[in-house]
Amino acid sequence: MKLAKTKGFNVFSVTYIIFISIIGIYFNGFVEFDPSNYKLLLIAIILWLLLYIPIPISVMKAKYEISDFGFKITKALLILLPIFLIVILGNTSYDISASTFYWAILFSFARVGEEVFYRGFVYTLCLKLFQNRERPWIWAIVLSSFAFAVMHTQYDLNTMVSTFVLVIFVALFRHITDSILIPIIIHCALAGGILTILMGIFIYFTFVLIAFLRKEKVLELVKFR
Repeated sequence: MKLAKTKGFNVFSVTYIIFISIIGIYFNGFVEFDPSNYKLLLIAIILWLLLYIPIPISVMKAKYEISDFGFKITKALLILLPIFLIVILGNTSYDISASTFYWAILFSFARVGEEVFYRGFVYTLCLKLFQNRERPWIWAIVLSSFAFAVMHTQYDLNTMVSTFVLVIFVALFRHITDSILIPIIIHCALAGGILTILMGIFIYFTFVLIAFLRKEKVLELVKFR
């Protein structure tokens, strides 16, 4: 990974994470999402878009690569992915109606955005900030999972704790595979059916393709760490 050389970007990154967390806490906890309210839907789309923004900023301003944020194909991913697909696709809805297609677009855009932000951006930033510690990936897993769970104020405390424990395991797959594809598939499967999963995969490989066209190393047949 190409590390940022200035503290300014790290300050911006932490500030942005706090900003997104405050917005997420407020809207999840105090605003009831109604997709039939087009003004509210537009606000939600803008907020979901903000989850993707740190990636291009990091690439342009801090010399990161897109693949640093989990957009790559690794040996561990190729081994684990078929297992997850067999389990998840065998227990998902295959409804492909027009209404389902509409919701799939919304759910995939939102859920992939959360994975890009938390398991991509926040996780990668934590790896950098704690790079001098013995196991920086543990800090990355715990802190990114905590930030994710805290944002979900639509749940009660017990559910938020359960969410934290669940995403700890999700983040472990991010660490093992060095990719956010499995977290994306899990998140999309929980949010919707087959169309949501397929659209989530499509968004993921769009980023991989962009990274490839930038001549980044997106294929890393590495061993399990």
